[in-house]
Amino acid sequence: LSHLLRLDQIPYRWQMHDRIKFSYVDVVFTSPLLVKAEAWHSTGGMNSIDFPFSDCDVDWAKRLSLLGFKMGVVETSDVVHDNQAALSEWSHRRAIDFHQARLKYFRRYRPSSIFLIWPILLLFRHLIELIAIRLFVKDQQKYGRLFGQYSTLIRTCLFDYSR
Repeated sequence: LSHLLRLDQIPYRWQMHDRIKFSYVDVVFTSPLLVKAEAWHSTGGMNSIDFPFSDCDVDWAKRLSLLGFKMGVVETSDVVHDNQAALSEWSHRRAIDFHQARLKYFRRYRPSSIFLIWPILLLFRHLIELIAIRLFVKDQQKYGRLFGQYSTLIRTCLFDYSR
């Protein structure tokens, strides 16, 4: 639904500076990062303890913003990152890690809103996703992987996505 409504689109506001096209953004989701040492040291870097897979970049961007730092991206075609839509062998664990980290993030930065979405709305969301997988995924191998992932999410969402 977020994708259809384009809520996942980053609102770039491109600017030119010395022949470099860039835009300030709230968070950068990418591997090649250039970080001021002062910003890294002030925040302690990314928090891989609380966010071992997901949302370490979002948490770090939030802490940078709270300290007054800004993030931006440079438009370039010199860096290409493409996994050719391949699912990694640990995708099942990634789904749990993602939702666990997202829950931790909201508990840390939006504690009052977490009561509005957890656990009933998250359970409802995963049930809808499971139904959509059943209806629209035709490839049996992909269906099996996704069905397993979302079944685990449904079983664990009431318990902070812990097993």
